[in-house]
Amino acid sequence: MRILKFNQFVFLLIIVLMSGIGCDSDEKDGSNNFTPQSGTQIGGEIEGVLSYNDSPFIIIDNLTIDTLSTLIIEPGVELYFMDSTRFIIYGDLISIGQQSDPIIYTSENSSWLGIKIENSDLTTEFEFCIFENVLIDDPLVDEYGSLIVSNSSAIFQNCIFQNNRSPNGGALSLINSTTEVRNCIFTNNICDTFGGAIISIESNSVYYNNTFYNNLTYNYGGGLVIVDPVSEDVQNNIFYLNSSNTGDPRISILSGDSTNCNIQFNFLWLSNMDPQFVSYNDFNLKSYSPCIDIGNPDPSFNDVDGSRNDQGAYGGSGGNW
Repeated sequence: MRILKFNQFVFLLIIVLMSGIGCDSDEKDGSNNFTPQSGTQIGGEIEGVLSYNDSPFIIIDNLTIDTLSTLIIEPGVELYFMDSTRFIIYGDLISIGQQSDPIIYTSENSSWLGIKIENSDLTTEFEFCIFENVLIDDPLVDEYGSLIVSNSSAIFQNCIFQNNRSPNGGALSLINSTTEVRNCIFTNNICDTFGGAIISIESNSVYYNNTFYNNLTYNYGGGLVIVDPVSEDVQNNIFYLNSSNTGDPRISILSGDSTNCNIQFNFLWLSNMDPQFVSYNDFNLKSYSPCIDIGNPDPSFNDVDGSRNDQGAYGGSGGNW
């Protein structure tokens, strides 16, 4: 009987050990985003280089670039922010990924507090970056978000903003800033008050060849809301299936001089219109899309192949991604 009990114990032990075989040490969260259980932990003031070889990074405390500091983030780096942490930029950030190796800003568990560029004398550059899963549900934490450019300059090229939520500007808030947004995708972002995807306040902004799809506000302006514009240039964009309780769900000028806005050659969705995306996960255009060769005819806006501008994130000189 003792031998039998020992054999039973060994058998059970083998079963327990085998049950762990094939289990991945990493897991995915509810939005199908890769979520590491381990990585390089960082927080506090930072400068220098975040290298691909040290990625992924787990941000355990607010990350800050000081006024006189520079941070370079290499292509393919993944940053996972723990709950209630954010990235604050007063200095110089260069965040340039590649089409095959984007830089990912996301949450470590369920949500984080986004990125704030504030009072920076330098132009912050984001290219081939993904910003997702920001959640600011308390206006006492921040009235804006999820990525804020305040009294600063920034360039966003070939970036994706998805599944973010904040009180104003579900994905992007531009406040007294100078910003270029080109060939970016805004999808499934939510705000409570103004601007399901973007709110721009007293700013000088350029929006060329972006796609705004399925963004939502519970109040005013589902896509882009402009307040007291200094200069707003909005061309060759697609606004499709964005929604709001009040105001235009596409582009709304809330206050100020509308003559400071140049809004033209955009696809502005109405109930019987469809831009004919390949799918609602792939915002390339089908061959019979009404958005092909319909953007600004000026040659400076031409597509990569030299043809007239296609509206949306895959048109224009930066559309080959």
